[in-house]
Amino acid sequence: MTGCTPNIQNNEEVIETEPTINGLSENERMTIWDEYIRAQDRARLEITRSLKILDPNDPKYADMRNEFDHDLYSRQFGERETLIKLKQDEYEREVAEKFGLTHEQLTEIGNEGTRKEWPFPPEPEGLWN
Repeated sequence: MTGCTPNIQNNEEVIETEPTINGLSENERMTIWDEYIRAQDRARLEITRSLKILDPNDPKYADMRNEFDHDLYSRQFGERETLIKLKQDEYEREVAEKFGLTHEQLTEIGNEGTRKEWPFPPEPEGLWN
């Protein structure tokens, strides 16, 4: 799946041309990576904003801590994470379709970005609230 165009000799200098994967240059894959991460962030932000759960560590609930239902919190948190994953899958499919990629190819680009430590786009405000 990974291909590399041949080296070009130029006045005894070897110029390494950019490797391609699935016919995409690294710059193109970095653009896809950026959209892939933004799609994941957008999904998390949308679900987090629409489905607030009580946080037992929030100081405003300090006087109720003994009565706080930690099982309910755990269930709500788990359900929210499931909804986030479903929304991320939906947005990732949109990114894959936009660039004519399969889910596996998009995942491969995501893994490459992580492995090569490509820069993350700025996080939207409130992403982890």
